[in-house]
Amino acid sequence: MSEQKQEQAAAQQQEPQAGPEAKQPAQPQKPAAEKRAQKKGKQKKMALEVRGPVRGRWRAGRKFGPDAVVIPLEELDQAARAAIEADPLLSVREMEVEA
Repeated sequence: MSEQKQEQAAAQQQEPQAGPEAKQPAQPQKPAAEKRAQKKGKQKKMALEVRGPVRGRWRAGRKFGPDAVVIPLEELDQAARAAIEADPLLSVREMEVEA
């Protein structure tokens, strides 16, 4: 076999095969909850879930106690959000809520 034919044969063996057995890059998967929400036509919005001390704590014009208070982010300006998140007596968690 000539040197050129050997190179062609080697190149063909290294090339990926087209067809059903060819591997395609994996597509990013959406979380199951997001898929279910899309099927139902519901959209999700981001919110803060805030808990405070038993006696209560006022911050950004709102009172927080031991029961969770959910505030959609669209209702907070940057200063109010920063004040709530910076308060060491408040427990703050970002979460998704149905619109």
